[in-house]
Amino acid sequence: MNMNKKVSLPQLKSRFIALIFLIFLLSLNTAWSQILQGRIIAVKDGDTIELLVGEAKIKIRLYGIDCPEKAQDFGLQATEFTTKYCLQKIVTVQQHGKDKYRRVLGVVMLQGKVNFNKLLVEKGYAWRYKYSKDTELLRLQEKAMKQKVGLWAATKPIAPWQFRKDKKVVY
Repeated sequence: MNMNKKVSLPQLKSRFIALIFLIFLLSLNTAWSQILQGRIIAVKDGDTIELLVGEAKIKIRLYGIDCPEKAQDFGLQATEFTTKYCLQKIVTVQQHGKDKYRRVLGVVMLQGKVNFNKLLVEKGYAWRYKYSKDTELLRLQEKAMKQKVGLWAATKPIAPWQFRKDKKVVY
């Protein structure tokens, strides 16, 4: 290869456009890999499901929310709510990394348009996770608290993270 060969301005422009196009295609591939679509085959509790994608079973922990534990007030109701709306349904999951237990953190979309994570908070079956910066989840939680729906009907609801800390729940 001759290193002294001069490249014309039109050649530089076309190479630059090709490079930008390649970067664009690679970014699309990354975005697409962040979406899962499959059938929910198991509900572990209110905020943990198992998704069948092809032949792979993937544990999903709902992102940005925290449902009461099964042994906690409203824990069984949260699990029943998730089962009613999700079990055997085809869903889309937007991935947000993994948790320390290697579960995919995800936002579950029912029928491509209903954000199930937000629905759980709105109906009073989940807290907005204490580290979440999602202002919509906070708004929905405050509305549920004000209307005393679901777990907010209890006199002194205990946040799941506090319940786990007090009971030293291990997964």
